[in-house]
This record gives sequence, C-alpha cells and structure tokens, in this order.
Amino acid sequence: MALPDRFPAVRPPGPRQRWANLLVFLLGLAGVIFSLFLRDQVLGATIRYSNLQAGINADFPPDWLLEEAGSDYVFRIRDTAAPDFPTTLQVSLFPVGSDSAPRNIFDALTLQRSQTLAAYSVGNAQSYLLPDGIETSALSYTYVTTAENPFLGSRPVIVEGLDVLVFERDQALVITYRASAENFSRELQHLDRFMQGLDF
Repeated sequence: MALPDRFPAVRPPGPRQRWANLLVFLLGLAGVIFSLFLRDQVLGATIRYSNLQAGINADFPPDWLLEEAGSDYVFRIRDTAAPDFPTTLQVSLFPVGSDSAPRNIFDALTLQRSQTLAAYSVGNAQSYLLPDGIETSALSYTYVTTAENPFLGSRPVIVEGLDVLVFERDQALVITYRASAENFSRELQHLDRFMQGLDF
C-alpha cells in the first residue's frame, strides 16, 4: 500500500512572482542607498563661521560648541559630547616680523603653556601639508588635565595636541587640534575637514 504524499511538489515561481521578488529587492536596495546618502549628509553638515576683523572663515559641525574671542584665541569649536575630553579645534593669531621663524612661535607657545598646563611635554616639530599643497610646520605636545565625571569623580586625562602654523602677511595663524590621547588618531579627521574649509 502506497503512502500518501504529505509534501506536494513545489511549483517553480511564475513570471509574476519573479517580478515581485525583483521589485522587493530593488526597493530594499534603493532604501539602503538613500539611508547612506542621508547619513553622509548629516555627517558632512557644517555651519559657516566668519570673522571679518580677523579675515577668517571656517566650516564646523553644527553640534559643536562655538566660542569666540578668548584670551589666547580668535575662536574655537569643541565637541562637548566626546568622552573624557572635548575634541577641540582652535584658531589663534600672532603678529610676527619679517624674520620670524616657526621655531620662534613654537617656543613662545611652549613657554606660555608650560606655565598653565600640567605635565606639559613638547613632541617633535614636523611638516604638515595644507589642502592647497603648501607644506608648513606643525608641533605636537601632550599635557594632563582632569575629567569631571559625576559617577567616577575627578580623574586625570592625557590630552594630545597638534599646532599647525601658517604665516600670512604680518601675522602667524596657529590652528590647534586637541583630543584625549585615546581618541586623538580617530578624531584627527576633524582637523583635516576643518583645514579644507578654512579661509584666511
């Protein structure tokens, strides 16, 4: 006696089902591409900053905090959402003479900071390539600050910094990038984007 067939044969998909499957796939692919486009738009969104007196224009992320006219800078922007230490980009101006060299500016900055920043240590001077292809000088350094955490209390944080120096007419423009040592390399992309949108 033959047993009944419990599993009927599966029919191959007809033309309608094939078109429906293709349409679902194409809609899903379009949704993924659109989501990536929106993500890039949000990540690449910027606000334009202009300081007519200093002759400086710059682009910065809209969720960063802007501060102007500090005691040692024209303006600075900070990512206050960054853990441990707010990632910071800062622009300062210094009057210079015709015979000024990068070493003079870096020495003056080192002298000033060694008196106000804990465990301030200067790294190596290095070359830095600007977006327009011009090579300039940069100086790295580290110092220690205190991070205030409501759950963990105060704890020391090592901060890494990089000063990029540009001579323009009778002044020196110093673009400073700072981040916690743990995030310095990963957040360095912000300096590159900032330099691309900086006009002076």
